[in-house]
Amino acid sequence: MPGLEITKPQVLRDIRNTLLVLEKAAEACATVSEVPDLPLAFSVVAKHLPLTITILTSLTTHIKSASDDEEAQQLRDMYTVIKGVTCECSENVRILEDLFETVMQSDVDTQTKLRSYRSGVQFNGGKMVEKVMLDLLNVIMSLEPLVTQEQIQTLQEALQEVKKVPPSLEDAPGAGVVMNNSGPGSMFYYGGKGHMNVNTGGFQVTGDNHNATYNYTEHLKAAESVRP
Repeated sequence: MPGLEITKPQVLRDIRNTLLVLEKAAEACATVSEVPDLPLAFSVVAKHLPLTITILTSLTTHIKSASDDEEAQQLRDMYTVIKGVTCECSENVRILEDLFETVMQSDVDTQTKLRSYRSGVQFNGGKMVEKVMLDLLNVIMSLEPLVTQEQIQTLQEALQEVKKVPPSLEDAPGAGVVMNNSGPGSMFYYGGKGHMNVNTGGFQVTGDNHNATYNYTEHLKAAESVRP
């Protein structure tokens, strides 16, 4: 069964909500220039956030002014794409805000801020601020049929600058592991190399044990208890 058709008011609402999130984030991230000794990636990301606002604002104007002709029908065909873009934008901006907040603490030193940032990167799937910004710009780029060539060129320039920025962490951590166990019994996770031995009871021997003899006391007692 096909999904419901996305209407003009719906897509305008989605863009409006995304713009509110972007504007709030851009305002907050702009103050990163006041924080000393941070990786360059933070200021580069903050510099290009307003570009996404400009493009979505012009897209809103374009949609509102569209008439019921063939061109407007082509625009309506893009409503699904626009909705997807707004969802992805909001998620990327949420991650950016999380990462920027880790270094905006005024009462701690730079090394403590960077440790907090590292933890934030790990929590958010191992993505550093520059990678999140690349994803955001690429998502906006998917609106190419609906934006001006000048805006596309500006987007491409922003992408190139973000790509060239030095990594905000030299050895970025991978994504963290979250495990939930709602049932009885044990749950084990091992993320390293080699073997993991699990012993929740009973007798366990590991390693090379050639020509060895083992007497398991509890087992012998149990065996003796059932003898006639």
